[in-house]
Amino acid sequence: MALWALRGARRGIVTTRFPRGPEPEAADWPTPPQFRDDEIGTELALRMAAVCPSSALEVAGSQLRLDLGRCTACGRCLEVALRLGHRRPDALLATRSAGNLVISYRLGDAK
Repeated sequence: MALWALRGARRGIVTTRFPRGPEPEAADWPTPPQFRDDEIGTELALRMAAVCPSSALEVAGSQLRLDLGRCTACGRCLEVALRLGHRRPDALLATRSAGNLVISYRLGDAK
């Protein structure tokens, strides 16, 4: 295994190919959260950001920002948000730009 890693690093390959189809086990994997837009208030958003161990949630002005690149899918924010969020139905988060992994939600009390 270590030899393959060295060979790949020498050739500049730092990742594997994307799977050809969905992984059957993916349905059982924990996925990052998804929230309902305009229903989360600033106070709740701040509490959710405070419990996030990877700092994936951030309150910026009138928005709650979720960085899926940092999210570990632990579910702590969902425990705080109760019915205002759920696990994403898709576990496929591949992208060529890290900016595509940041999702902004408008806070409900910022109208």
